[in-house]
Amino acid sequence: MVINDMSVSSTHACVTVDDNGSIFIRDLGSTNGTYVDGVRITSSTVLHDNSKVRLGYADVDWKRIVGNTDVHTSERKSTVLMNKPKVGTELLTGTKMPPYYSSVNEPREKVIGRDPSCDIRLKASDVSSRHAILSCDDNGVVVVDCGSTNGTFVNGKKIRSKILKSGDKLMISNKYYIDWEQVFPSGIRYHGKSSKKGLKTVLWVLLSILIICVLAVGGWYGAKLFVGPKELNPSEIYKKYKKSVVMIYNSYTFDVSYRDFAISEALSIALDTEVDPKIDHCYIDSDGDVVFGSVSGFGTGFFVSEDGMIMTNRHVVSLLPDEKIRMEERIRNKIQESIVGYAEDEYYRFEDEYRLLMKIADELQVKFRNVSTGIFMNDTYVSSKSDMISCSIFDVSQSEDVDVALIQTNNKMTPNEVDVIVDLNDITNPEDIELGCKIYTIGFPYAVTIGDTPIGLEANNQSGEVTQKRGQYTYGHNITIERGASGSPVFDKYGKFAGIIVSGYLGISQGYNHSVQPVPAKEFYLNHCF
Repeated sequence: MVINDMSVSSTHACVTVDDNGSIFIRDLGSTNGTYVDGVRITSSTVLHDNSKVRLGYADVDWKRIVGNTDVHTSERKSTVLMNKPKVGTELLTGTKMPPYYSSVNEPREKVIGRDPSCDIRLKASDVSSRHAILSCDDNGVVVVDCGSTNGTFVNGKKIRSKILKSGDKLMISNKYYIDWEQVFPSGIRYHGKSSKKGLKTVLWVLLSILIICVLAVGGWYGAKLFVGPKELNPSEIYKKYKKSVVMIYNSYTFDVSYRDFAISEALSIALDTEVDPKIDHCYIDSDGDVVFGSVSGFGTGFFVSEDGMIMTNRHVVSLLPDEKIRMEERIRNKIQESIVGYAEDEYYRFEDEYRLLMKIADELQVKFRNVSTGIFMNDTYVSSKSDMISCSIFDVSQSEDVDVALIQTNNKMTPNEVDVIVDLNDITNPEDIELGCKIYTIGFPYAVTIGDTPIGLEANNQSGEVTQKRGQYTYGHNITIERGASGSPVFDKYGKFAGIIVSGYLGISQGYNHSVQPVPAKEFYLNHCF
C-alpha cells in the first residue's frame, strides 16, 4: 500500500496474517509511529474488526490491505492485496481505483531499491531504500514510484505511476536503466498484442551485446551505471553552488507603546514635556541589559526555488515564540520600573501626573518587530546596504528541534546569476550520514569581516567530517564555524544536500558544531510551500 502523506515513512509498517487467520500489524521503525485505536504500538499488535489504524497522521483502512474476508477465519490460504492507488491520489476517498494487481494467490511484483530485501537491488546512494515497484497482471506491466527522493523516470519524464509499453525506457533516479521487458517478458504489450518469441530473442541478444560492450569498453558510462554517482572535490562543489549561497542581513527590535500611543508620545503627554523619541523601541543586548534601538546581525542562506525562496536558520532571522515572550516581559518590567521610580520621586509635586504615569506603566505594551531583512550576493562588490536585495520572512519553524526558516526576495524572483539552486529533492539519505562521512559547506563566517575581499564578497568553502550521531534532527561535525556561518548549506561528497549548519543559538552556544539533518529541512520546505 502506497500512502502519499509526508508523515508516513518510506517503509512504515507491516500487516501479517497467520495460519489461523489472525491479523497483526507491526511498526518498522517509522519516524512518526503506528497507532492502533489511538495508542502508539511498540510490538506486533492484533487487529480486530473495529480496530482503527493510523500511520503517522494518516488514517488507514487496513481491511483493504487484506481484502474483505472476515477477521479470524481459518480459511485464509492466499494473500489478497488491495487495489493499489496511483501515487499522488488521495488514498481513502472511497473512489474505486484501477487495479494494479490481480487477486491471485501470488501477485507478480518486483521491488526496486537499495535495501537488501529488494528484488532488484541497486547499490547507489541516490537510490531510495524502496524506490519503485514493478508489477505484472493481465493488463500488462505497471511501474509505481514509492515516493522516492530522486524519482522514477520513463522515457526521460518523471512519473508517479505508468503502464509500460514495449520500448519504454525505465530509469531509476534518471541514472540507472532497468530492462523491465526482461523482468516480465510475458507481460509486455505491443499495441494490445502479446509479445512474440522472436522479438524476445532479439531483446536478449541486444541486452547481451550491451553487457559485453560495457564490460569490454568500460569507461564513464559503465562506471556511472554500476558503480554509482561521481564524487566531487571541494573546488567542484564550490563552483557548482557558489552563486546560490548568499549572506543574510537581518535586524529586529521591540516596539514599546501605551494603548495606541508610542511610549515617548504617551510620556510627553503625561509630563507635558518632550521625551527622547528613541525610547519607542529597544532590545536586550549580549550582557542582558535593555538598550534603546534595534539589533542587527549576519548569517548565511541558500536559494531553494526559482521564486526567490531562501533557506536559513530560524535564529538568523527570528526568535522562538517563548524567547520573544521572555524578552518582551523583561523589557516591559525594566521600563515599568523606570516609570514607577520617576513617578514616586515626583509624587508630591505632580499628583495628577503620578496617577497617569502609574497607569501607563501598568498598561505598557511591548511587541517584537522585524525591522529589515535582505541578502548580499556572493561574488559581488558590497559597499553599503544599498547593495542588499530586500527580502521578507516567509515562515519560521515553531519547533525547538528544527532550527530552520524561509525568507523570500520581495520581487519573488531568484536573480539571473543563480544558475544552480540547492535541490531539496536531491538529498543525502539519513542512513548514509555515518561517523567519518566527508561533508562540505559554503558560508560567511564572521560575515563581511572575512567575506569582504579585494575581489568582492567571497564565501568560505570548508570541509570536515561527521563526528556525532544526534538522532533524526541534527548531527555533529568538526567544520570550523563562527558567527555568520549559521544557515550555511552542507553537501556530501556527491554534491547532494546534507543539511544546514547551526553555528549556535542566539549567541549562547557559538562553536557547538552541529547541523540540521536534510530530511526535516526538506519536510519543513514542503509543508510550508506546497
